[in-house]
Amino acid sequence: MTEKQLVYLAKKNAQEKHFGALWSVLGLTGVPCSAFGSVFGLLVLGEVIDKSLTFPGFILGGVFGATFPSMLAKGSSRLASTAYTPEIKTKEQEIKYKRTYKSEIALMRQKSTAIGTLGGVVAFAAFIMLVIVGS
Repeated sequence: MTEKQLVYLAKKNAQEKHFGALWSVLGLTGVPCSAFGSVFGLLVLGEVIDKSLTFPGFILGGVFGATFPSMLAKGSSRLASTAYTPEIKTKEQEIKYKRTYKSEIALMRQKSTAIGTLGGVVAFAAFIMLVIVGS
């Protein structure tokens, strides 16, 4: 088995085991995390450290809160179990397969979670617009 075939096999197996809808639902938690992060950043940078950093603290906290679920999903790829196929014969192939498999899992989880967060933010903004226009 060539290295190219090994990488292809690892990516294919990772994509087959990935359940994107579940990770997108996890991404929806980015909306309340963003709100909490904004308030936390506002309090820490604005009130505790310096009054002139209130707005940057609000923005930085919100960005960190929104990206937190994606970082968590990417980090969880280390916990993913790796099932080796019978085509893998040597220890070097096993190491390469595992590294590629976990890298692909991390990338797909991060993308799916980011899509969920973006969808949640858009839905929340649409809801706010409907409340404002409907009043």
